[in-house]
Amino acid sequence: MKVILCYDMPKRDKSNTRPRLDKQIEFLLHYLPFAGHSPVALGFVGSPEKYAQTVRALNPDLLWNLFDSFQGVESLSYMGALLLDDIAIQESSKPSSLIVGSPTQTLLFTANKPVLLALLKEAGIAALGCVSLGDPAERLPGKRWLLRPLSGNGKELAIEASSAEDLQRAILLQFLQGEYYAEQHIEGRQFYAAMLGKSDIRPVAIGEIMPNKTVAFRIQDKALLAKMQDAAIKCARLFQLDGFGAISFVLEGSEPYISKVDARPMLTERSLFTQACASAGIAPAHMMATIIAARGRVNER
Repeated sequence: MKVILCYDMPKRDKSNTRPRLDKQIEFLLHYLPFAGHSPVALGFVGSPEKYAQTVRALNPDLLWNLFDSFQGVESLSYMGALLLDDIAIQESSKPSSLIVGSPTQTLLFTANKPVLLALLKEAGIAALGCVSLGDPAERLPGKRWLLRPLSGNGKELAIEASSAEDLQRAILLQFLQGEYYAEQHIEGRQFYAAMLGKSDIRPVAIGEIMPNKTVAFRIQDKALLAKMQDAAIKCARLFQLDGFGAISFVLEGSEPYISKVDARPMLTERSLFTQACASAGIAPAHMMATIIAARGRVNER
């Protein structure tokens, strides 16, 4: 099948280089043929209408969403997903079968950390505490917190606090600009779960991120491993991860807490996701074939 790798291609200069995206495109262009597909990389330039016309002219079988920004703005990456949705709707009675990866709604929910953590808490899945700072009198469940910009760009600040008022005061004292939220900070062991599957996505490997940034994929504590596997599966179903994804944990005592959900993990030769799959005996071509075979099945579970 012809697979169009769709990504944002803003004007590049010395301050705007994206080696990680370039490596991912190179990785997919190299291995997709081994999975029986014909990839074509197509960067977004100009207008959405012009891009849609170019995509349709190529008569693709699949669209692989690699938009990590839109017209150079990272916080607008969801616009790329919406653009592909619109193209798919015009081309198929089952649009989700044309797009590789998780639905746009999943990308939006997992990219917004306060929303992500609130939905996990509501579903009864252990996750880091998070407050939006809307109620100054709100009491906090922990002592150590990280103040983070909602946009993802800006200064972060570690602080000890017992109420949202303490956090708001810290924002004023540090002259922090923009909207901030507070995330519970736990200084514990960190783990990474790579999720992969067709009709039933599940962790193919869970590894511990070591202090030197290497990953050990052999976890001896079977009880801990079982807890993370169970939480990861519940999380994947909650957010409708389609084909692949990654879930990060931090350990407090013997309890793992979800700290991040990545609905579109980086795929390169050295990425954590590729390393995790390799530790489970899954080669890149097989990994990509599985991701593609899963498209559109998220609503069938």
